[in-house]
Order: sequence, then structure tokens, then C-alpha cells
Amino acid sequence: FPGGTRSRSGMVETHLKLGLAGTAVEAFARNVTFGVKRPVFFVPATLNYALCLEAETLIEDWLKGAGAARYIIEDDESSQIDRVTAFFKKLVSLRSAMVVRFGEPIDPFGNAVDAAGGSLAPDGRSIDPATYVCRRGVPSVDATRDAGYTRELGEILPRIYSRETVVMWTHLVAHVLYRHLVAESAGYDLFGRQRRRGEVAMDHAQLVREVGEARDRLLELESANHVRVGPVLRNTAAAELVTQALDAWRGYHTKTVARQAGSEVVIEDPNLLLYYQNRLVGLAEELATEDTLAAARRITEEVSR
Repeated sequence: FPGGTRSRSGMVETHLKLGLAGTAVEAFARNVTFGVKRPVFFVPATLNYALCLEAETLIEDWLKGAGAARYIIEDDESSQIDRVTAFFKKLVSLRSAMVVRFGEPIDPFGNAVDAAGGSLAPDGRSIDPATYVCRRGVPSVDATRDAGYTRELGEILPRIYSRETVVMWTHLVAHVLYRHLVAESAGYDLFGRQRRRGEVAMDHAQLVREVGEARDRLLELESANHVRVGPVLRNTAAAELVTQALDAWRGYHTKTVARQAGSEVVIEDPNLLLYYQNRLVGLAEELATEDTLAAARRITEEVSR
């Protein structure tokens, strides 16, 4: 886990816990110093899922500001047998319920590596990573120097995680619904808005249209190598994406996330909606149109700060 534990907010981690990374950098330095021919590589991987078993507890914990102190939660959903059973039943019925994506490996200094494991400079030249731990040609273990390399990794890896994140259809539908909630809650801050259960509805046709527009922008971002798009989100009509998201949430969480009522979709649980949409916080403004940009900016400012 990049942040040390599970992401309680649902956001892609932007701050890396450096302890384990530092151990790997030191291990490489020791290997070179003592003549051990054993390379060290980092392989960034992202876990991307349409449903999260513990979403209710995780997002409430994050909103309370207690996430750092509570890794094991006594009353979380995974401790309830009926919730676990419901989770697996729902999981096997979904297409592309989870995607594990492995990014390209890098060496301990953030350089790309080729198929043979050799380090490459940004211009594609082969380089010897051992030179990073040498002083006047002599390899050594230097805690201060290696801490600097580790901090650089702490900046490089989150950028890779963001690029290798796979957006699922539940993330996108939740984002569009939550953006509408923000637009309709001008006089509320983040925490006041989260209490608006069942008060805000979005026209179904508008929801479908905005999901389609946002999906088109996601595909453009994917073409620019900024993010990845899940197979269901890529290949399914916008109206069906909305239907599938509402169905995926229905009967799974103990609280209703959103429900269709006639020609509208009513937002019932802003907390769960926030959790699922948070996967797209970093892209909120890029997914917005001129009409929705103000709400997208509020999401970016309030949620990611």
C-alpha cells in the first residue's frame, strides 16, 4: 500500500510511505558495495475494483479524520458474514469487477529498465545504476545519500500510480452524480454536503449525457497516457453504464448509494458516492465541461486538500 494502509478516502495515493522504498534502495547499495550481483527493481501495481467491501467504514473513518489511527476496524463490513457473502455473490455477477495493472518496472533511482533488466537514461541510453552509489568510483552505503534517492522515488512512484490507475464504471457514474450534488449544494461545505441524504436528484437523461461526455474525455486522457480505462467503461453505452452502476450498488451496501425514481436518480448516500468518485478527484477538472467546471473545481479544492 503506497500510503502504508488501505486508501480510506478511495483516492489514488499521492504521498508514499518511504520506509519500505528506503529499505530497497539501501539493499541495492549494499549489494553493489559487497559485490552481490542482485539487481533491485520496483514494479508499480494498481488494484482497481468496481465495488469495495468496506467502503462505508473507510470513507466515514476518513471523514472523521481518524484513518491514521485505525487500521483494524472492529465493526467494518468485512467482519460481517452476510456482507462478505453478498460481496462475493455480487463480485461473480459483475463483468470486470477487479483489474490488477502492473506498470513498467523501474530501478531504485527511477530509471526505466529494458527487457534484460538494464537501466535506461531518459534518452534511451544504457546506464549503470551502480554509479549512483559510488563516490569517486568506489561503492558505499551512505544513509544520507540513499535517503535523498528514496525521497525522489516518493515523488516518482505516485505519478506512475496515477497513470496506471484503471477507471471503472462505478467510479465514473459516482463522479458525475457527486459533481451534480456539489453543483446543487452551493451553500454547503464538504461535511454539510455529506448530510444531504435523499435531498438532491439528477435528471436521468442528463446523467446519461454527462457520463458519456466524461467517458469521451477519459478516452482522450488514456490516449495521452495519463490514465487507463476499464473494459466495461470503454465498451458499454452510457445509459447501460448508469444502469449497471446503480445495480452494482443496489442490495450490496447496507445503505442505498443512489436510486432511480421515475425520470430522476436520487442521491441517497453522499458518503459512499464520495468514496467511489474519489478515484477521479485528480482528473475532475479535465473531465468537466464549461457548465460543470465550477463544481469540479470545488471537488478538487475540498476533497484533495
